[in-house]
Amino acid sequence: MTVDFFSIAKNKVSLTNKIRATYLSALENPKAYDYEWEQLVVELRNLLKDPTYQEMFPNLETEILYSDKTLDVKEKRARQVYESCMNKPMLVKEDEEMKSFIEPNKPMYRIFSIDDMREIKGLTGEYIIQEKYDGLRVQVHKKGDKITIYSFSGRDITSKFPKCVKYLKEKDTNNFILDGEAVLYKDNEPLVRADTLAHINKKVDSEEDIKIHVFDIMHYKDSSVAMEKFEDRIKILIGEFSGLTNEVVLFPTKQNTREADSYDEIEEYAMEIMKNPTSEGVVIKDAKSSYVIGKKKNPKWIKWKKVIDLDVLVLGKRKNKNGTFTYMVGVGPVEEETPKAREYEGNFYADVGKTTNTKVNVEEGKIIRVKVDEVMGNSKKGFSLYNAQFHEIPEVSESDKLITLEFLTKNGRKSLADYKVEALKKSYVITDGVHGIAKMNLELNMDGLVFHGFKEKNLMSKNAYPNMDVWKKEIKRAYGKDSGRFMAFVQNILIDEGTKSLEELFRRGMDHDANMMNRLFGDKEGKKKMKQRLMEAGDAYGIKGKDRFFYDDLTLNKMEENKAEFLMWLGKDEKIYFTIKHEDFENNWAIDIRSKENIYDFLGEAGKYPVSLVSSINDDMLIDKGSALLGAQRHGYHEYILSGDDVQSKLHIRYLPVGDEKMWLAFTGYETKPTPESSDEGLNDARADKFIKM
Repeated sequence: MTVDFFSIAKNKVSLTNKIRATYLSALENPKAYDYEWEQLVVELRNLLKDPTYQEMFPNLETEILYSDKTLDVKEKRARQVYESCMNKPMLVKEDEEMKSFIEPNKPMYRIFSIDDMREIKGLTGEYIIQEKYDGLRVQVHKKGDKITIYSFSGRDITSKFPKCVKYLKEKDTNNFILDGEAVLYKDNEPLVRADTLAHINKKVDSEEDIKIHVFDIMHYKDSSVAMEKFEDRIKILIGEFSGLTNEVVLFPTKQNTREADSYDEIEEYAMEIMKNPTSEGVVIKDAKSSYVIGKKKNPKWIKWKKVIDLDVLVLGKRKNKNGTFTYMVGVGPVEEETPKAREYEGNFYADVGKTTNTKVNVEEGKIIRVKVDEVMGNSKKGFSLYNAQFHEIPEVSESDKLITLEFLTKNGRKSLADYKVEALKKSYVITDGVHGIAKMNLELNMDGLVFHGFKEKNLMSKNAYPNMDVWKKEIKRAYGKDSGRFMAFVQNILIDEGTKSLEELFRRGMDHDANMMNRLFGDKEGKKKMKQRLMEAGDAYGIKGKDRFFYDDLTLNKMEENKAEFLMWLGKDEKIYFTIKHEDFENNWAIDIRSKENIYDFLGEAGKYPVSLVSSINDDMLIDKGSALLGAQRHGYHEYILSGDDVQSKLHIRYLPVGDEKMWLAFTGYETKPTPESSDEGLNDARADKFIKM
């Protein structure tokens, strides 16, 4: 919650109005406002510990306010909080048994340096720093004589921990729910997370050297303690459980859990904890934070991973003007067909990018050790290192293997839905709704969209960079929309008014939409960039010229190459998503077949279904992919000849009368030859079909 919550808290009318408004908004639109409701409930819990405020809500039972169900606006207990604002009688409270599994909290924020902490608002200034283990998240339950251990997804994996179960059963303790991390050891040395996962997923029930590192508690004796302050939960662990630490179950110690009240202390303690061999980094938790039941992300928790050390081979070097060196590096050897494989002295290595500048001069073919903030990519497209800084020349003769990068990029990958792109007055920005916003430095040329980096090296840009392949498509869509609007605007002026000078087109563009012009061409040298864009891309719109431009409809020809690629998906919404990729453009169509039962009717019987252009696809299940030919492309008619493994047909997308109005419809046909060329108007991109409403 923001500070204004506390400023209105002393006024009962203002406070109850705030609760009512938040509840009703979240109930009407949970996706947009449910997090605000959750924050409000958590802050109410803190506020109502004061007897003065308790008197405002005489009908509100403590068990209702502190129930995990209350955080979900759709639950009955959330409504009970809402009704308490109107002094309505509360429903009889329910007895709630010890929850069988609690969705684990994860840190909401990711930082890369202590300075990033300054960008995060709403923290109290008192922190507890804990070791982040490189293992498998587990939850340990004791109820009576029964011990149950769950994975992070709620799967019962008790049989994998016979020693842990036996040990905890022998100890005389109260009921509990513990949060921890399982780590596999060999010869008393911790192994990586992939080894722990492989061990847990084996069919054989054996424990070997697996240990559980406990770092939180959500239930103790017969009560939930999840809503207690984290500093109080730690006191329970240290006071009641530290004496139980042995070789298979370990509880917090000063070595892996430290208190801090300044950024300097956080950095100092984090660096110390990261030296632990089991450490993947640290989690910084607000000492006053509760365990947010029912949500994955805790807004008061921050993760800080330690820098990754990798041994890489120098594939090439460049000497810079300032006397420093930049190295092109790789890992391997790998197979020749490996993505981004590069030959060096008879072997192939996976090219993983460049190092930052360094004064150290190393010859090609040497192994160097680099410190890396993040490993990006996947086994299909290849990998790259983010902020790889030269560290030292190690005493090794081989680089790290490709499988190491595969392990480092597993888990935590984001989807397009995690990012939002906005067009501002002079730039495009991206946000994940958590780490702020990042402004992008972009350029559109004949090679497509060129991303030159972020204008500021802030927390959002650091978190977005590793997921560039995810959100870049959305940036292209937003940038392409502006570019298409601009080219169509110029085209219409030239068609209606004849030849115009560069200066007049620039002035008219600024008068029409200065924000669009600034985003595309910037303030400095804007006219020069606009001229370059018109000369490079004008042919597709019939725009010709250099300093004076005119419209020539004879130049509006289809691309020389009519071969394309297609993908066809069935989405979870039971629509068919059809993507056509051709040179520098990509169109996505959503075909509303209404039910997956109609797939055959569409593909086999040529049933006609509504279709529309969309900015992104719902790619749940791949139906087919393959090559495509662009057939006739004219206003209101787009034709694609598909050749996939299963789909061999002609796809028509046409603007046709349906009843008293017209609409876009998609249907297939058995004939797989293009319509005669005489019917082709040369539209290579359906987005150019601007005269008909999409």
